Amino acid sequence: MKSTKTFFIATLTLLILLIVVSCEKENNNQRPDFRTEYLGNFNFKVVSEFWTVNPVPPIYDTSFYNGVIRKYELIDSEDDYYNDDDSHENPNEKITLIFSPNKKITSLINKNGILTTRSGIHYLHHGKFMHLDTIEFYVGIGGLGGGRNYEVKGIRNN
Repeated sequence: MKSTKTFFIATLTLLILLIVVSCEKENNNQRPDFRTEYLGNFNFKVVSEFWTVNPVPPIYDTSFYNGVIRKYELIDSEDDYYNDDDSHENPNEKITLIFSPNKKITSLINKNGILTTRSGIHYLHHGKFMHLDTIEFYVGIGGLGGGRNYEVKGIRNN
């Protein structure tokens, strides 16, 4: 009788231990993605400036576009405006901003909504979220003979 009771208690203890160990536990070390609050659909106002070194005044144009700010994907670096190597940047801290047809930039963003200023050969961008629903940024692309600059303001489209 005593061995049956001991066997029953041992079996029950083992069963409880297996249940506790096999239960899915929440990973408290995994942090939520801070970029999520900055993502979404945006109405962009894009003021474009086209300039040359010739004595011709710059040409300005204003356009509006329903674009998107989303998490960065590796393929985004293939056709964004930045032409230098950015493969050393952490893709989990980057966003992609599509602010006009066939016009996009990728950027590191910090927890305060500030885009990391990026410059390269004939390239510059900088900007920040004014608050969660509004972003302002600048993109400059140029060469020795001319270029184009974009001043962009985006308002979240709910």
